[in-house]
Amino acid sequence: MNNETLRGNLSQLKLVDILRILNHNKRTGKLSLQFRNGSADIYFLNGDIIHAKTNDMFGENVIYEVLGIREGTFAFFPNISVKNPTINRPTSEIIDKAEFIDEDWEEVSKVIPDFNLVFKMTSGSPKEISLNAMEWNVLRHINGKDSVKDIAEKVELNLLDVCKVFVKLYNAGLIEVAGESIEEQAPAVSGVDPYVFARISQRLAEVVGPLAEIIVDDAIKDLGEDKFAFPKEKLPDLVDLLSKEINDPQKLIDFQKDMLNLIKNI
Repeated sequence: MNNETLRGNLSQLKLVDILRILNHNKRTGKLSLQFRNGSADIYFLNGDIIHAKTNDMFGENVIYEVLGIREGTFAFFPNISVKNPTINRPTSEIIDKAEFIDEDWEEVSKVIPDFNLVFKMTSGSPKEISLNAMEWNVLRHINGKDSVKDIAEKVELNLLDVCKVFVKLYNAGLIEVAGESIEEQAPAVSGVDPYVFARISQRLAEVVGPLAEIIVDDAIKDLGEDKFAFPKEKLPDLVDLLSKEINDPQKLIDFQKDMLNLIKNI
């Protein structure tokens, strides 16, 4: 299991179970999560969680935030390191807390299977209910247009806490599902799947060591591109930059051969 890539669907294997497996097997590498409207990376060193990040967040709280994702894919890429770890808490404590939080997400998912759901006030008579200041703050933002995720961002509260408020309001008959948010479609960009860069980093790590992902990220920036909108036609340029990091002639030939096969199959 040391060199193979673990991958699957979050609807079949929950994140907390994946964390437990990687910790138990003392894995080193990066766990990549891909889901609607986002992605997250969690890094391991000998089974310990040392770093986690999304596009706009990093650290331990990333793990608790993405526990609520029930639809998406995951893949673990071994032997990928990170320059600046952000998590020092013992992994056993993180997993224990994650299991507790995951139970809350299980209950939330029965009412809110997707954070893009939109709720509106009901027209009927609700049950008697007492609301605190935070719950009133969430309630006043429910307008039949903004999604659960949108409202969480507006009130600047933890997504799980906001979802719990929605569940309370829904069970009390104060709100009902109005539909799903319709996002403005950005112009389509023909970019390379981000998983490709994880595979490139994994292969480069076999040659130059655990800083491979950092080297790849720097090379992408040097080309003036973004990992999430990287044009396929620039992959040869990327391989050329990465090749300059390899001093051994035979390893260089093998690396370029593997990269050529990778590019052909994209």
